[in-house]
Amino acid sequence: DLDMWFPSTHEMFRRYVAPGNLGDRIRFITQTDTYHLPEGIQILHGHQLERIHRVDYTRMTRKRRDGVEVLNLPWGSSWILEVLNPAKEKRAHVDRVQPLKRFLFGALLFDPRFAISFYYHTSIYFLRTRIFTIAAWRERIRNLPQILREELFALGGYDDAATRLLRKMRGVHTLIVGHSHEPKYRQISGHKILVNTGTWIRMINLNVQYLGQDSGMTYALIESDDGGRPTTSLMRWFGKQPECETVPYVE
Repeated sequence: DLDMWFPSTHEMFRRYVAPGNLGDRIRFITQTDTYHLPEGIQILHGHQLERIHRVDYTRMTRKRRDGVEVLNLPWGSSWILEVLNPAKEKRAHVDRVQPLKRFLFGALLFDPRFAISFYYHTSIYFLRTRIFTIAAWRERIRNLPQILREELFALGGYDDAATRLLRKMRGVHTLIVGHSHEPKYRQISGHKILVNTGTWIRMINLNVQYLGQDSGMTYALIESDDGGRPTTSLMRWFGKQPECETVPYVE
């Protein structure tokens, strides 16, 4: 996550999770969102696949007027802080339902006051930060070709963007992502595998295919056979070893 970019958060994490000499075993990737394994496996958080959550790793921070250095958050992350998190004070489950747009559509029927308020604050935030600001227009003009390619010509959602990225990769047969919180194990042409590790937070899915599903505590497991060939599985953790199972997601 972006808040792990600062060295001070690295020190705090090591202090609580791997104190003492154990801290040397932890490595933080801060110059890119991708971790490369030599066996043809890449691991990335996945926020770079969505323009509203994408960051510029050459400009990770900015200074406020008071001189304090803060993260240069993308529009999507700022929206979470200023719109979604305050909405959780009224409806704690708002960020635990997928997809959000389908939940809000239903809320217009069953919880109209909250839905209208949510749409209102989102619209105000969008106008304030993306329309009536010179910085946003400068960024938009500079990235216009990429915006057209991603928002007008590209089809599908997050998983399709991850699949397209994996197809383009040479020497990579497995891509492990997160970000969207939807556990998936997808086999694509060319003997390639896309794995989404999901989340350990209880989620309710409104998509017909996974309606009401709580996928549990899922994670990716990489194992190598005697010949050194790696295999990746999507696992569900039950809290005890070795009680786990492969999640049967094949698309």
